[in-house]
Amino acid sequence: MDEPPRHSYRRWIISACIVGFILWAVAIAIATIAMRNEPDDSKLDTELNGVTEPKVVKQPTPAPVVEPEVAAEGPCWPVYGRTPARTSDASELNHGIPKTRVWQMRIGMMEFPPSFCEGVLYVNNERGLTQAVQVEPRKLLWKRTTAEVYDSTPAVSGARLFVGSFRPGSVQALDRRTGRLLWRLRTGGAVESSPVVVGGIVYATSKDRRVYAIDEATGKVRWAFITGGEVKDSPSVVGGRVYVANYAGEVFSLDARTGAVKWRTSFGGVLGDRIYSSVVISGRTAYLATIRGRVLALNTANGATRWEKSIPGYVYSTPAVSGGKVYIGNYPGQLYAFNARSGVEVWRANVGGSVSGSPTVIGSVVYVSSNRAGHTRGYSVKNGRELWKYGQGKYVSGIATDRAIYLSTGTILSRWTSAQSERTFGVPTVIPPTRAK
Repeated sequence: MDEPPRHSYRRWIISACIVGFILWAVAIAIATIAMRNEPDDSKLDTELNGVTEPKVVKQPTPAPVVEPEVAAEGPCWPVYGRTPARTSDASELNHGIPKTRVWQMRIGMMEFPPSFCEGVLYVNNERGLTQAVQVEPRKLLWKRTTAEVYDSTPAVSGARLFVGSFRPGSVQALDRRTGRLLWRLRTGGAVESSPVVVGGIVYATSKDRRVYAIDEATGKVRWAFITGGEVKDSPSVVGGRVYVANYAGEVFSLDARTGAVKWRTSFGGVLGDRIYSSVVISGRTAYLATIRGRVLALNTANGATRWEKSIPGYVYSTPAVSGGKVYIGNYPGQLYAFNARSGVEVWRANVGGSVSGSPTVIGSVVYVSSNRAGHTRGYSVKNGRELWKYGQGKYVSGIATDRAIYLSTGTILSRWTSAQSERTFGVPTVIPPTRAK
């Protein structure tokens, strides 16, 4: 029998080596991902390696000065999610669907909605620019470039504004009236979440795995807690507890004063899940979602699961909780409403494109924006029927006051009035679009 040509053996050996190398590379990648998802030790951090605290203590600054009739618009929407519980619930505001677009400004890409207080909107764009916009009459009060990248909502507290910087990672305090930098705390990693201020303490998280409690006036760290993975969600603070989740699939309840662990629940591990969603607190229940589509309701007393539901595709959205329902969007482009007590699905709606931002409830309408479809829609909280559609949108929809709805649709920030607000406060004067200068 004739022997095969030698070059056939060489080709076979070379092919086997290539296949072996590919399998080896895949195994290394899987192992790396698994190790990244495996929770590390969690503990209070007393060393603060890689963290730079402010050296100079700035004095408190005067409150912003605005016209009295402008300041009368309210109530404040001081943080992402509206309250430290992060519920994104403004169901008590007397609005139907938006009617009149009063003005719009090109701000730059906004992954998070603005905050609002005393007639002024505060908004970050992804290129590191923080801007203060007086709403009526519309006026850009100030803008400051204090980072390379922002992915957060500024937090309002008294005369100060607090912003979390993605790159370089930091938490900063600004003078609300002028935008002047008061202090900057350098963290050991990117800050991808929105800070919150409760009782004179700024709570923030970072990809350096830490949860920070920072003195509002000085920028000094009161305590820091190291979790078992990167933290990208925005901390919630309710009833003396701080609630956070991380990319190792862990959920924590920490003592707001000391950082001590009250409970820890894990949905992670080598074969586990990751959490980008913030932990929303309503009553005695914490609501959140994992990236793999697990919608969870946990007992705030001990972290035990009250109910769990599964929805298709990736979930980066933070739930909105209002009127006994939990609203959550997913990447396939559906918006779900679940019964907050039982987890039973009440309705679902097809948004028409991927959803990564949090829904927002304003009046009897829940709003959501689509990344892929580039639009914003409003649905009836009762039955999920589509009530309104607007041809702009990206990450999140917006916020509201008693007089107006403010939409952050991609790069455009706009002010809208509804039929109800116009009956109460009068028909506004519409001004043409303009670019922020």
